[in-house]
Amino acid sequence: INAEYGGPIMRELRSLFVTLLIFASACTTIVPEEQQALSDLWQSTKGSEWLYPINVSGNKWFTNNDPCTWINIQCNLEGTNVVWIALGQFHLQGTIPPSIGQFSMLTHLDFTKNSLSGTIPSEIGNLSNLKELYMNDNLIGGTLPA
Repeated sequence: INAEYGGPIMRELRSLFVTLLIFASACTTIVPEEQQALSDLWQSTKGSEWLYPINVSGNKWFTNNDPCTWINIQCNLEGTNVVWIALGQFHLQGTIPPSIGQFSMLTHLDFTKNSLSGTIPSEIGNLSNLKELYMNDNLIGGTLPA
């Protein structure tokens, strides 16, 4: 066994260690309630028919298992919570699901210029960290909870 610093075994171990570090940093674990809320949002707004803007970067929704890499989604540094959802002009159709209230760390929510209908779910009032909410130019009605 060649155990010197630059030997083949040490190079293999370093390579394995770097690979594990990269893999670990690329994996995020969004809390289950938020994973479900993203799925509900996708389904209730006809996600398969969304029109993605040309000038955005990221992966289309549900093309991988890491929502933190999806277009117009941002997560906290730990990768455990969604903090930003910006789906303005994505051609969303349908209703906002009640599970929208599950995003405990969400600070920004943008549904501007879509075709959302129905009423604003009362669960949106659970978004205690929300600083910016944009829903203009939709077919949605109702009032925001206090």
